Amino acid sequence: MNVPHIRIEIDDIGKVPAVYIDGKLIKSLVRVHVDWNTADQDGVKLNSYNIEALGDNSTQQEYGQQAYSKL
Repeated sequence: MNVPHIRIEIDDIGKVPAVYIDGKLIKSLVRVHVDWNTADQDGVKLNSYNIEALGDNSTQQEYGQQAYSKL
C-alpha cells in the first residue's frame, strides 16, 4: 500500500488550512479531519485522518488512513 506523505498547515483557525499531499498543494478542500491520540491506560490507541477535496470536473477526491494499535 502506498501511503501518501501529508502536511497540514494551519495559520488561522478561521481560514482554510494548506494541505499538501506528496508535496502537492491540494485545492478545493471540502473537509480535513485528523484524530490523533496517545495510548489509553490499557495501551490502546486509534489514530486516523480523512481529507476530502474536489478535483477536476468537480470529482470528489478522498485520502484517509486509520491505525489501531495496542502497546
